[in-house]
Amino acid sequence: MFRPLLLLASLSPAATLACQDPIAFPEEEAIALLEAIQAGDDLGLQAQFDYDRLLCADSQFLRDQARAIGRTSGIEAIQGAAIRSAIFEKDVLNLTILPAEGMSDAAIEMMDRSPIISYQVRFVDRGKGCLSFYQDDHCAANHLASLSGTEMDLRADSNVAKLRLTEDGRMVGIWANGNVNAPIRQQVELRLD
Repeated sequence: MFRPLLLLASLSPAATLACQDPIAFPEEEAIALLEAIQAGDDLGLQAQFDYDRLLCADSQFLRDQARAIGRTSGIEAIQGAAIRSAIFEKDVLNLTILPAEGMSDAAIEMMDRSPIISYQVRFVDRGKGCLSFYQDDHCAANHLASLSGTEMDLRADSNVAKLRLTEDGRMVGIWANGNVNAPIRQQVELRLD
C-alpha cells in the first residue's frame, strides 16, 4: 500500500524545470510585463502568451518573480500558469499541516509526529497537467496530483487532498487519509516558493 513519505530528502527523475527548453528572456521585457501584471493592467492575449514564456526563462530569479507576481494576478489564466510552473519544478510535494480548531486527537497526534506530508514526484505530464507519485512514465489515477486552473487534486491510494489558490497567493486545502475506521482530515498548505 502506498503511504505518504515523511520528510523525504531524495531526488527524483522529474525535470528540475517545468519547460522543455529554457528561454533567454530579456530583462527589460520581463520587468515591463511583471509591472503590468502587478498593476492589474488589462492584459491582451499576447501578453498572456509572453507571461507563459517568461515562466520558462533561463534565470531562476525571473521565474521566481514571475510566479510570485502571477499568483496574485486578477487573471485566472496567469494564476494557473504560475501555479503549474511552481509545482512542475518540484521534486517533492510537501503539504504542511496547519493547526485548526476542532482537530481530532488522531489529527493532533499525526501533526505532532510530523507536521509535513510528502509525496515524491516521479513523473510530470505537462500536457495533461499532472504529476505521478508512483509511475515513471505516466500519471496513474490512484497516485497523482492533477492541476486545473487554480486548483490541485491529489490522490495517493486512499489519501486525498483538494487545494485552491487563496487571494494572497497560497495553495491551501484539506487532506484526508480516506480511512473509514479512523478518519483524519487536516488543513494543509503547499508552499509554492
